Amino acid sequence: MKECQETANIVLSIKPQYASLILSGEKRYEYRKSIPKKKIARVYIYVTSPIKKIVGYFTVEEIIYKHVDDLWQETSATAGISQHDFYIYFKNRNHGYAFKIKKVFHLTKPRKLKSVAPQSFHYI
Repeated sequence: MKECQETANIVLSIKPQYASLILSGEKRYEYRKSIPKKKIARVYIYVTSPIKKIVGYFTVEEIIYKHVDDLWQETSATAGISQHDFYIYFKNRNHGYAFKIKKVFHLTKPRKLKSVAPQSFHYI
């Protein structure tokens, strides 16, 4: 019998410059130091200050977990972030995660959160 893995949607807090690159299709990976334990169906994009709204979401093709050097090597062509900023983000970490973005969806009307913005991620 095949094991049933529960799926979930999450909200990620993303800086405006990176959210814009995701929405335009230029940024194909979203990096994280940790990820949810559940399989992710959708990742809602909460743009941090000054916008403070959910502007869209993306589906995940795969989640990559590698040593940060290997992660950069594999994803840098469409990272949407400089190598310098990548290594600052993963400072004092040997390994990191990257959500490989499959398809991006724009909300026609951005929405405010009814709760506090997540520090890392929040299940919805």
